[in-house]
Amino acid sequence: MSRGQLELIARTRHNDFWGDAAADHHDIKPISRILEERSLIRDSEHVGGVRCMVGEVDDEVPPASVTVYLVSGSAGSAEEVREVRLEMEVVEFFRLFKQFAIVLEPFAA
Repeated sequence: MSRGQLELIARTRHNDFWGDAAADHHDIKPISRILEERSLIRDSEHVGGVRCMVGEVDDEVPPASVTVYLVSGSAGSAEEVREVRLEMEVVEFFRLFKQFAIVLEPFAA
């Protein structure tokens, strides 16, 4: 199975842990529907990737900073990539997916 055409990699300030993630999009309310409802996606675009960043968590969990990479063109070749940024509660982000798995392990430099 090939990875996405954008080759997105997660990074944090120190990268103390690295890993992998997988998710199943939600059948009823996927992220593309949120973008449609907010008039943020064009008819010629599809979601090419999603990045979610949550800042330092103290007593309260801050909102998630979500970047959606919108791709125009066919599935195999991206003609143009456009970034759309959203802020949402972390729970709202996870509700965009049916299942979500994250695996992290200490990064040894």
